[in-house]
Amino acid sequence: MLRAAVQRAAVAVPESAAHRFESAPRPDLGLLELLRSLSGGLRLPDAPGPVERSCERRLRWTVAREFPERAGRPGDAVDLRALALALPRCALVTCDAFMADVVRRTRLDARFGCELFTGRRADVERLGGRLRAL
Repeated sequence: MLRAAVQRAAVAVPESAAHRFESAPRPDLGLLELLRSLSGGLRLPDAPGPVERSCERRLRWTVAREFPERAGRPGDAVDLRALALALPRCALVTCDAFMADVVRRTRLDARFGCELFTGRRADVERLGGRLRAL
């Protein structure tokens, strides 16, 4: 569905520094090549501007305030930066369930008018429906 939506120019799939970083340990999976076949060279900026830095601070603050018992994970900083770069630019954003919860608590998804999707079955089905409808 995603490939078809990209082919009809209904959606664009930008590559980010997070994709490159998280794909590096497992080049045998070919995830970066798959993403690049979908992105057509479109990329999110690597460095945040003022809006993105504000988003990232708000996301970090929310994690610290709302989940004080949660031990930070190695990928958290990469995920928070990726979301801070994507939320102001993308109408549809995918991330893990924890990060989606953090974003919803900040209401940054509502501020920027983007829809969040996780890898949970219901979200995957909802994303498929959105892609078909575009």
